[in-house]
Amino acid sequence: MMIQQMLAQKTNPMLVSMLGPTAASMGGTAAMAPGVGLSGVFNTAAPEPEEEPSKVLRLENVVTVEELKDNDEYEEVMEDMKLEAEKHGTVVKISIPRPAADGTAVPGCGKVFIQFDFLEAASRAKKALDRRKFGENVVKCIYIDETKFLANELE
Repeated sequence: MMIQQMLAQKTNPMLVSMLGPTAASMGGTAAMAPGVGLSGVFNTAAPEPEEEPSKVLRLENVVTVEELKDNDEYEEVMEDMKLEAEKHGTVVKISIPRPAADGTAVPGCGKVFIQFDFLEAASRAKKALDRRKFGENVVKCIYIDETKFLANELE
């Protein structure tokens, strides 16, 4: 019944739940004190800056360090990444840094880096792979600077 009344009054149900029926039916902010709006209710933090598109992608949450220690699993992941990346364009290079045998830190270990021949291919791959489920994980895919990738600056 209440939803039917809100629809009849063209009231936003979200405003009703936040402000109460009187303020919501008055347009949401009309019943508030001057200068008070919904900005305090919503997260108004500035969004993260846009990534600079490049021909190189970094994928996170694809492979574990433990999987990289096993040669067979490493080869399987390399092949899977190559096949998946080639659906979007020509792959120039795939790099999946492996853990050092002595346990020293290896930059980019546990991440997958894919370099494409053209920016458009990297863009298509990013759209297809970002937030995609890979096993139990959700893949995070971001552009990285091609110069840094070529210099092996992988973090």
